[in-house]
Amino acid sequence: GADTLTVRPNAVTWTNNPTHSGNHTFNGTLTFVVNPAGLVTSGSYTPTLVNGTNVSASTAYPCQYFRVGAIVYVSGLVNIDPTAAGAAHTVLSISLPIASNLGNYYELSGCGTDATAGTANGNSGASIYGDTGANVATMAFHAGSVASADWTFSFAYKVT
Repeated sequence: GADTLTVRPNAVTWTNNPTHSGNHTFNGTLTFVVNPAGLVTSGSYTPTLVNGTNVSASTAYPCQYFRVGAIVYVSGLVNIDPTAAGAAHTVLSISLPIASNLGNYYELSGCGTDATAGTANGNSGASIYGDTGANVATMAFHAGSVASADWTFSFAYKVT
């Protein structure tokens, strides 16, 4: 049969040549598969933000992500400037680093928190869920103040 050389992180095997002494010539096909189809990747991106309800301005900062198989994990920081405080629902859309066709809002989920020193703004935590129409992450919370605040966030989703 044909020679087969298999290279793995923890072993190298050569079939059809059970005795190894001296130098050998390999006359088969050698293939290294380290990361098939980009299934393990990581990087940084600056998301595109879309101001929604109760947001007068927002700023995106470089965020990081990693992908394992079909799952992408994202974390980062955005600054949000609400127009009203109290019971006002505040909504911001965050683009994805790797495109996905979200079929249901729960296929993307995560949370955010006001990272402003001492959370003096009185903001509640934020819920993050998928927007199936725009295929983006939606961050939603009730603004405790009209003061601009930095928000840290993380979410995960499945690439489909």
